[in-house]
Amino acid sequence: MLAMAVALYLAGRQAGDFERIRLEQSSIVIEVSDFGTKRIDLLDSYWARLIVETNDVRGVALCLQSRDTKVPIGRHRDEAGRLVLARQLHLALVRRRRPA
Repeated sequence: MLAMAVALYLAGRQAGDFERIRLEQSSIVIEVSDFGTKRIDLLDSYWARLIVETNDVRGVALCLQSRDTKVPIGRHRDEAGRLVLARQLHLALVRRRRPA
């Protein structure tokens, strides 16, 4: 019975977890909520680059890096979702660097 209560409690907490990535005029805003803790990272979009790493445990891991700041992204998605996110972000970052 206790195990079921703990499982329901953790599932409820994880249901509130999220990640939002917004590309604004000159910045990328990454808002993450994990277990009730909310964090917002702001990256310079001109210098931002997407880092795609593969490992045996999680498969594909993604990070956005701008200058000395490196922020993991896509942790709330499965591997297929992370690959879709990587493709979309890569295209968006390339478009931002093109002269208007």
